[in-house]
Amino acid sequence: MAYRFYPAIIERGADGAFGVVFPDLPGCTSAGTSVQHAAEQAAEALALHVEGMLEDSEALPEPSAPDAPLPDWLAEAGSDEVARVLVPVVLPSKGVRVNITMDEGLLQRVDAAVAEHGDTRSGYIAEAVRQHLLPSVIGIHGPKGSYEIMRFREGMGWAVFPVTGKDGALRESVAMVDHRSEALDTARRLAGLVESSS
Repeated sequence: MAYRFYPAIIERGADGAFGVVFPDLPGCTSAGTSVQHAAEQAAEALALHVEGMLEDSEALPEPSAPDAPLPDWLAEAGSDEVARVLVPVVLPSKGVRVNITMDEGLLQRVDAAVAEHGDTRSGYIAEAVRQHLLPSVIGIHGPKGSYEIMRFREGMGWAVFPVTGKDGALRESVAMVDHRSEALDTARRLAGLVESSS
């Protein structure tokens, strides 16, 4: 597996929570209730952000040095920096040919789906495995609240739920979207981690 390590800055927020920004990746943000929690959340946010960029055929920037000067957009914002950490992300590697065995009826269903979506059998199976390995619930915490993103089965999309109450109970969904990156962007905006574009 190929890795890249991107520097992340952990900042103390006015509400006592800790936010995370990546100088090389504007828009990739996260937060946590402690420095440790923020660093853990940063890894998940980076993985999701990089995957979204690759899905959109965007080039990944090379990581800057941990002690590099901040880019203008971040330096002008000012912050109460408490730590800089290097966050690893696994990059996709070359395809490897494999031989698998599966039920004949299941293979026929795969082939029908492949024909409908205009994909290849290998690509379709690889994407199904990728989706299966993704976390089915992702938590986003920010100054305006906490939200969870939940994946539904078999390509039904993602839902964004507010987390409310001391019991951390989920309430009625506030958004239903097709892609994880859309759900993540929606939850970050609602939680106050990024500015609304409206």
